[in-house]
Amino acid sequence: MDTGQNNEFYFIKTNVWLSVVSTINGMLCVGCLEKRLKRQLRADDFTSASINSPKHGAKSLRLLDRLTKK
Repeated sequence: MDTGQNNEFYFIKTNVWLSVVSTINGMLCVGCLEKRLKRQLRADDFTSASINSPKHGAKSLRLLDRLTKK
């Protein structure tokens, strides 16, 4: 899925990503990543990259929720 197309372009911490995906490359929407993790994402799963700022570009409501979830 093109995560940019559904406003779910984000950077997740490498250890979180690699815990469910075998390569550093690729894209998953929030729902697909959560399904693999078997839990919802929370704010501390994301890197400090500017793309993860709620003020940086359009974001899906689901992504905005996860970026601020403790």
